[in-house]
Amino acid sequence: MKSNSEFRKAARKSLKGHWAVAALLSLITLCIIDLSTAVDLFAFSTRTIKFTESFNLLYTVLVIFPAVFAMLVVFLRLIRKPNTNIIKAFFAHFATIYGHAVSSMLLLAIICCVFSLAGIVVSVALASIPFSLLDIPTDWTDFTSINSLYGLYSIFHSFNLIIYILLCGFLFILTLIPLLMYLYKICLFPFIIEDNPDIGIRESYHQSKMMMEGNRMRFFLLDLSFIGWYLLSIVTFGIALLWVLPYHQTSRAHFYNELKEEYDKSQYLSLE
Repeated sequence: MKSNSEFRKAARKSLKGHWAVAALLSLITLCIIDLSTAVDLFAFSTRTIKFTESFNLLYTVLVIFPAVFAMLVVFLRLIRKPNTNIIKAFFAHFATIYGHAVSSMLLLAIICCVFSLAGIVVSVALASIPFSLLDIPTDWTDFTSINSLYGLYSIFHSFNLIIYILLCGFLFILTLIPLLMYLYKICLFPFIIEDNPDIGIRESYHQSKMMMEGNRMRFFLLDLSFIGWYLLSIVTFGIALLWVLPYHQTSRAHFYNELKEEYDKSQYLSLE
């Protein structure tokens, strides 16, 4: 299998002559995502927060999810068909695999929420064990008392509470490791659905797990190799991100394409 530098080199070759259009696609996708933020700001200024909460939830599920999905897979078509108009392909994907995109991304969001909530509960529970050994008074949670304001002032100036908060944060990060490992197991499902539009979501997740067996660390290191580019995006106030996103996603597409060839070959040999 190719090295990560070779995948990045292949991505640059695939994007040659398409950088401007790819940057435009990134801008379109980011504008779609940031529209919900603009709605939040408008709601805050007009005090219509309750309405916008419902709107943003529907907008995220029905618009952002399929847009992100299409953004992830459109570069797979580019590396296979270099003459692809990726803007047209993006909107075509948005329409043709809309149902799969919404349902698969919604399931992914639910999985992330469940893992995160479990992580919060576990981290707080584990952090409470040493916290109780620090001999902090237990009546500091009584905010209804007359002296609650003074108690609150004392709490936030307590060194023990700072330790507790830091410990909770550290343990929460540790509890996210299983989530990260699971996400790298199923991360190929958008590409799999792109290649197999009639496949079910569970089947796409299962196939991704099989393909990523023994390859999760390689894929993680490929993603990690782009951290410098994302830091550059921060320095340039997000401008560089317009080119970094296509570069990253095209590298991922090359990784999947080669992995698929190996997987199909192994499946063929197993049938003989």
